[in-house]
This record gives sequence, structure tokens and C-alpha cells, in this order.
Amino acid sequence: MERSVTCVIVTYNSEKWLHKALAGVVAQTYAVGEILVADDGSADGTREIVAAWEGKDARIRKIFRERNLGTSANRDLAIREARGDFVVTLDGDDFYYPSKIQAEMGLVARHGERCVACSSLRWVDGEGDVLRALEFERINSMSRRELLAAFVLRAFPLPRDMLFSKRLYLDSGGFDHEARLYEDWDFKLRLFRAGGLWKAENVPGVAWRRHDGGGSNISPEDHLYWTLNTIYKNRPWLEAELGREFMKKAVLARFAPLVQNPVRDI
Repeated sequence: MERSVTCVIVTYNSEKWLHKALAGVVAQTYAVGEILVADDGSADGTREIVAAWEGKDARIRKIFRERNLGTSANRDLAIREARGDFVVTLDGDDFYYPSKIQAEMGLVARHGERCVACSSLRWVDGEGDVLRALEFERINSMSRRELLAAFVLRAFPLPRDMLFSKRLYLDSGGFDHEARLYEDWDFKLRLFRAGGLWKAENVPGVAWRRHDGGGSNISPEDHLYWTLNTIYKNRPWLEAELGREFMKKAVLARFAPLVQNPVRDI
């Protein structure tokens, strides 16, 4: 029996990219049963685009927030409304390659319902041209401890927009509504704690756009604050898994860039 998948798309002023995002989900070789588009108070034409697509495809359902909640809360609340057995996420300015979900559901079929399935990532520019390709097959041969340590240290670019079961999501506690940065990294750690089994397939999955509205505009101090917030929030169970000395090194690794380039007047 084919298990159902919900795609949760979060949007905020995404009118420039949203047609491409929705078209990529609709065209998946593994049919998505439900597409939730959660808009976080856009002031452009995003909502009109969502409404038009909803009128053409019965699988699409709009969720329009009355006020801006922030990415983490918006995504969490939308995932909790998902009716599918499995959930996959997407930002409104990114898009999927056609076989992403089929490849990831294949991983679930082989490794079980605690599988956190991911595929390759492509960094693309505003026109969709590939800037860099990232593969994640290395995680298939790593032990749980090795992989968790790599995720804590952010030793390599991490997968994103993974596929996971709704049950695993609820067990993890989901996204932290209070997180303003690194909420996705925090969520990945939560999936580990809930018993997620990470597996990767070497097929193009998500195209992640790099444009002016991204994280490059965030100050180093904010990056440091939210990385340390994520580490300390998860510190008790991470120390139990990895040891206190390892976690001390992880904290020092976050401080190192600031020590080398001290912040003035704070």
C-alpha cells in the first residue's frame, strides 16, 4: 500500500519564485497527496498565486496567517495540520527536482518508518542555475555517534527539506517557535533525539536559492547568539550522547570566529 505524503510549503513575499516551487511539487514522480501552503503574512502577490493554484488543484490547501509568526512557528503549525503519513518541507523560493520524493520514499521502504530521508542539494542562483552540488551519501556509512557529532559541529553542509513520518515529527517536538535563526539545525538535532535514522540517496532533490534575502544579511553576532542558543538548549542530552568534553569543544568552535574578529562597542 502506497503511503501518503504531505508537502508543507512556507511562504513570505515569495511571488517571484512560488510558481516554480508549486510546479515542482505537482510534477513529482511519487504523487503528493496533499500540499499545504502556509503564508506568513505576505505583502506582495503571494496569496493571490496560492489561491489561483488552489483553484486548479484539489490537493493544494492554503493556510493564511493573520500576522507574521516567523518561519519556525509557521512551519511547525502547518506540519501539525498535515494529513499524510509522511511530511516533506519546502521554502517558497526553492524548488524540487522531479524524483526527490520517490527516491526518499524508497529509503523509507528499505530502512523503516523512523528513517529521515534526504537527497542531494543544489545551491542555485536567482535564475535556477546551479552554483554548487552537495551530496550526502557519506552519512549512510557513519555511526549514529559519528553523525550526531558531525551535525553538532556542522562539520559539513547539512541536508535540508528531508522527508520524515508525521509520527517522528510529533515525537521530536517539532520546530521551536521561539527560534529566530538555526531553527532547522535545532530540528535536525531533535530528530536525532527522537530516534531518527538518517539516510541519503544520491539523486538531485532540492534546489536552494541563494539570493539577497538570505542569511548573508544577518550579523555575525546574531549567528553566534543563535548557534550557542541551539547548543545550550540541547546540551543535557547531547552531553549524555557525546560527553561533556566534546560539548565544550563544540562551544569553543562557535566562539572561535568572534575571538579572531572581536566585536567592538558591545
